[in-house]
Amino acid sequence: MSPSSASARLAGSDSNHRRRKPTGKSKREMEHKGLKPGSVVITRQAVDASFEPVFEQVVLGKRVVQRTHLDEELAQELMQCALDLLEFPTVIGNTMCTSDFYEGQGRLDGALCSYTEKDKQKYLQAAHSAGICNIEMESSVLAAICGACSIPVAVVCVTLLNRLEGDQVSSPHEVLVEYQQRPQRLVSHFIKKRLAAAQNPLNL
Repeated sequence: MSPSSASARLAGSDSNHRRRKPTGKSKREMEHKGLKPGSVVITRQAVDASFEPVFEQVVLGKRVVQRTHLDEELAQELMQCALDLLEFPTVIGNTMCTSDFYEGQGRLDGALCSYTEKDKQKYLQAAHSAGICNIEMESSVLAAICGACSIPVAVVCVTLLNRLEGDQVSSPHEVLVEYQQRPQRLVSHFIKKRLAAAQNPLNL
């Protein structure tokens, strides 16, 4: 369970490639330890703080709920790009999108905190059991908008710390800079592969 700072989003790419089974950490290992800092997460589904795949907003005084589905084939294609590179650990998992950085993400270090360390751990473990690998604040909006416009979309993030172990980012600046380049390197490889395929559609 990790927060994500650097991220990359892809929209408007149709994917006709055969789905491939993703590889990475075992389910058992992830359930007990979470992800290491620097792990890249390709989002399977963007969910809210209640672990539901929806984005809620108020329009003209009325509550409007939109689904937040992402393109599964596009996610699988990105995973294959990660396997091509083999530069950093990469998984496909759910991303929790919140509207608040502190209490909304179960932190204890904000100006206000209405729960205990035990409450926090129980919530994060529940999120982990729901398949959530990282936390950020943008993915559900993007998924809802692109879904409403019938635009295929993917989200790629990098984790900066393991939230099951703490709330503060402690890695050195130069390490964080390298972490934040990882989603860009993955997406760049994806774009290069798509361009190469477009230039040689018959794979000659």
